[in-house]
Amino acid sequence: MRHAEAVDSAETDFERSLTDHGIAQAKIIGRKLQGFVKPEYFLLSPSNRTKETTKILLDSYGFDESICHYESRIYEADVEDLKEVIKLLPNSVNDAIIIGHNPAISDLFSMWTGYYSYFPAAQAVVIKCMATKWEDVFDHPIEIIVKVCCKE
Repeated sequence: MRHAEAVDSAETDFERSLTDHGIAQAKIIGRKLQGFVKPEYFLLSPSNRTKETTKILLDSYGFDESICHYESRIYEADVEDLKEVIKLLPNSVNDAIIIGHNPAISDLFSMWTGYYSYFPAAQAVVIKCMATKWEDVFDHPIEIIVKVCCKE
C-alpha cells in the first residue's frame, strides 16, 4: 500500500504530514480493506505520513500499535530494498500490510505482476501467494484479490 496524500512540503520530506484529504482517504481505505484482509503485522516506513496513515488504519480495525514494525529501509527504498525487508517477515505471520512510498511500491507491484501499475496516494492491493515462507514469496505466482482505492 502507498501512504495517503501528504502535504507538498515540510521542513524535511520525512516529516510531511497527511492533508485533510489524505486523512479522509486513509479512513476510506481502512473501511474497505477490512473486507479483504485481517493483518497480523504492519510493516512500514518510519516517515510521518506512513505513521499517520497506519494510525488511521489501526483505528479502523480496532488494533493497537503493537503490530506495527518500522523499517527505515522502506523510506527511499527501491524494489530490491522492499523485496529484502518483505523476505524478512516472520514466518508466523500470514497476513501483513506493507505501507511505503513511490516509486518503489508501484515498481514492486509491477515487477511482481509483470505489468505496470502506478499507485496513487492511498491505494492498496490485496494479494494472495502460496509461499509457505516469506523468504520464498517472490519465487511464487500471486493472485490479485482486489485493488483498493479511496474513491467511494
